[in-house]
Amino acid sequence: MNQIRMRSSKATIYRLVLGALFRLARPFKRRFILILALALAGAGCDLVQPLIYRTVINDVAGCSWSGPAPT
Repeated sequence: MNQIRMRSSKATIYRLVLGALFRLARPFKRRFILILALALAGAGCDLVQPLIYRTVINDVAGCSWSGPAPT
Protein backbone atom coordinates (compact mmCIF):
# COMPACT_ATOMS: atom_id res chain seq x y z
CA MET A 1 0.00 0.00 0.00
CA ASN A 2 2.86 2.31 0.77
CA GLN A 3 4.36 1.79 -2.71
CA ILE A 4 1.07 2.70 -4.38
CA ARG A 5 0.88 5.93 -2.41
CA MET A 6 4.52 6.65 -3.24
CA ARG A 7 3.91 6.11 -6.98
CA SER A 8 0.88 8.37 -7.03
CA SER A 9 2.74 11.11 -5.17
CA LYS A 10 5.64 10.88 -7.66
CA ALA A 11 3.19 11.14 -10.55
CA THR A 12 1.54 14.16 -8.94
CA ILE A 13 4.88 15.88 -8.41
CA TYR A 14 5.88 15.07 -11.99
CA ARG A 15 2.66 16.65 -13.32
CA LEU A 16 3.12 19.73 -11.14
CA VAL A 17 6.71 20.23 -12.30
CA LEU A 18 5.79 19.79 -15.97
CA GLY A 19 2.90 22.22 -15.57
CA ALA A 20 5.20 24.81 -14.05
CA LEU A 21 7.73 24.36 -16.84
CA PHE A 22 5.08 24.74 -19.53
CA ARG A 23 3.77 27.90 -17.89
CA LEU A 24 7.29 29.34 -17.81
CA ALA A 25 7.93 28.39 -21.44
CA ARG A 26 4.63 29.75 -22.78
CA PRO A 27 6.00 33.26 -23.56
CA PHE A 28 8.73 31.65 -25.68
CA LYS A 29 6.37 29.44 -27.70
CA ARG A 30 7.25 31.02 -31.07
CA ARG A 31 10.96 30.60 -30.46
CA PHE A 32 10.52 26.93 -29.56
CA ILE A 33 8.52 26.35 -32.73
CA LEU A 34 11.19 28.14 -34.81
CA ILE A 35 13.96 26.06 -33.22
CA LEU A 36 12.00 22.86 -33.83
CA ALA A 37 11.38 23.79 -37.47
CA LEU A 38 15.07 24.61 -38.04
CA ALA A 39 16.15 21.36 -36.38
CA LEU A 40 13.80 19.36 -38.59
CA ALA A 41 14.99 21.20 -41.70
CA GLY A 42 18.61 20.53 -40.76
CA ALA A 43 17.89 16.84 -40.22
CA GLY A 44 16.14 16.69 -43.59
CA CYS A 45 19.13 18.31 -45.32
CA ASP A 46 21.46 15.82 -43.65
CA LEU A 47 19.34 12.96 -45.00
CA VAL A 48 19.25 14.34 -48.55
CA GLN A 49 22.98 15.05 -48.77
CA PRO A 50 24.10 11.40 -49.37
CA LEU A 51 21.50 11.05 -52.13
CA ILE A 52 22.94 14.07 -53.91
CA TYR A 53 26.49 12.71 -53.57
CA ARG A 54 25.39 9.31 -54.88
CA THR A 55 23.82 10.91 -57.95
CA VAL A 56 26.88 13.03 -58.67
CA ILE A 57 29.31 10.13 -58.21
CA ASN A 58 27.21 7.83 -60.37
CA ASP A 59 27.00 10.47 -63.11
CA VAL A 60 30.77 11.01 -63.08
CA ALA A 61 31.55 7.28 -62.96
CA GLY A 62 28.92 6.44 -65.59
CA CYS A 63 27.10 3.98 -63.34
CA SER A 64 23.38 3.49 -63.61
CA TRP A 65 20.94 1.80 -61.26
CA SER A 66 18.33 1.30 -64.00
CA GLY A 67 19.87 -1.90 -65.34
CA PRO A 68 22.63 -4.42 -64.89
CA ALA A 69 26.22 -3.28 -64.94
CA PRO A 70 27.90 -3.35 -68.34
CA THR A 71 30.24 -6.26 -68.90
